Amino acid sequence: MRIEDPQALNALLAKKGLNDLELQIPHLSAEENRIWLKKIKKDYYACGCETGTAFLVAGILFTGLFFFWEIINNSSFHLHASLIIYAVLILFIMSAIGKFLGLLISSIRLKKNVRLLVETFADNQRSMRFTGADESVVNGTCIT
Repeated sequence: MRIEDPQALNALLAKKGLNDLELQIPHLSAEENRIWLKKIKKDYYACGCETGTAFLVAGILFTGLFFFWEIINNSSFHLHASLIIYAVLILFIMSAIGKFLGLLISSIRLKKNVRLLVETFADNQRSMRFTGADESVVNGTCIT
């Protein structure tokens, strides 16, 4: 999908699974388009795996510390199947919470970046309207 205007940017928020995103906003340089595309793609294609993994690792550490603490401080501690099942369940729950939070954070960040890019586009359009046909705008400054 080629993105050249704000309407196409807003379509990103409504559609998931678009392939081959391409950003070609006219008033941005090729480098700026590349940087914005990288930011947008990171959040558009996010799956929450990084955050899910971080929460899973935290759960493993917490569970390991819990078992270690119980073994040291409780001489009658016995590892039962039900305790192992609870530990595995906690790990799945931690991973799911992390994945959900990762997706939520990516969605919020995508909306913020799209809004910023739309505002940048709108600001540039307003600047262009107030300049004459023989002038151009560079970083908000009219050059004749």
